[in-house]
Amino acid sequence: MDDQVAAVASALAEPGTQYLAGGTNLIDMMKDGVLQPRRLVDVSAEPMVEIDVLPSGGVRIGANVKNAQVAQHPFLLAAYPGLCQGCSTLSNDGE
Repeated sequence: MDDQVAAVASALAEPGTQYLAGGTNLIDMMKDGVLQPRRLVDVSAEPMVEIDVLPSGGVRIGANVKNAQVAQHPFLLAAYPGLCQGCSTLSNDGE
């Protein structure tokens, strides 16, 4: 997993690079002319689906975690309610 993260981080360090995961928000913004990345890094096949609570109290959210998962995560609901609300609004599974 660390090799995958390092590869994605290296690719994203190039100016104008965006990553494409499971959602369609990036594609919609590209179609609307809001974003025009020079390079896309497709990480949708990578197993980055974890939400890790860090000892510092922060959180690491994998690139392929669905908005609905963020919106319903117990720790995130308590610590970051605004994030959860936003993800619920963006989620196809949200109500």
